[in-house]
Amino acid sequence: RGALFVDAGNIWTIREYQDQPGGKFKFDQFYKQKAVAYGVGLRLDLDFFVLRFDGGMKAITPEKGMDRYPILRPDFGRDFAFHFAVGYPF
Repeated sequence: RGALFVDAGNIWTIREYQDQPGGKFKFDQFYKQKAVAYGVGLRLDLDFFVLRFDGGMKAITPEKGMDRYPILRPDFGRDFAFHFAVGYPF
């Protein structure tokens, strides 16, 4: 079986930390701070467990100093992530 996915979100703090600039939650800006990724996956059901292989690419990144829309000029080395899992994710 296969899977297509889109994932969006971020992690915020309630205080501003020096080593996490821009990480404090601000209601009027949180929609600009969301990251978005997309990808494909493969599921192998082996009765006792499921093997999951997922590959995803960044589409939108809130990180300062980076291209905000890597979906327009993807860099495989910078924007790709591969995940392998055994069993169900939850």
